[in-house]
Amino acid sequence: ADTMGYFLTRNRIYESVALILVAFVLFRPDFFMDRIQPPFSFIEPSGIEQALDTAPGGKEMRVIVAGPDFDTFEMTEKTLVISVPDSGTGAERLEELGFLLMEEDGLMLTEEPLFGAAIADEMQSFDFYGDEPVRLVSVKVPAEQMPKELVFIPGLILLGLIALLQRGRMSKQGVPA
Repeated sequence: ADTMGYFLTRNRIYESVALILVAFVLFRPDFFMDRIQPPFSFIEPSGIEQALDTAPGGKEMRVIVAGPDFDTFEMTEKTLVISVPDSGTGAERLEELGFLLMEEDGLMLTEEPLFGAAIADEMQSFDFYGDEPVRLVSVKVPAEQMPKELVFIPGLILLGLIALLQRGRMSKQGVPA
């Protein structure tokens, strides 16, 4: 309706802008819901073991790792999406994923992952034997979030208001031939 410039009758500029907003709300409800309630909550890297202990199996967590690049020795960050193993304690799940962590000076440092571990291929670009250690920067765990479809309600209300505005204008203009 916006691209044609016509919904029930010819659009005014503010109606066209509102119709673009309605289309965006209906196609990408997560854009707005993620601003109302963030999909992830941040925890300190030292709390990864407790987070893995309480997380249900199969859920995804995001771990941000920072360290020197193997080729350029520049500091880089990488976000790893890990799937929580189905069984075990937090320490057993960490070991199954391949993380070898130690806390030093308030930082969670990581050693080179075990060969064949779930994260070994993703972390091969880091230089684990350089002067600067590879460390966990942040851990994101999924947060409880309302259904994204709730954003449809204000979008459809806005669409109804546009229809009411145009319907009133349409009755004043008469029916087109």
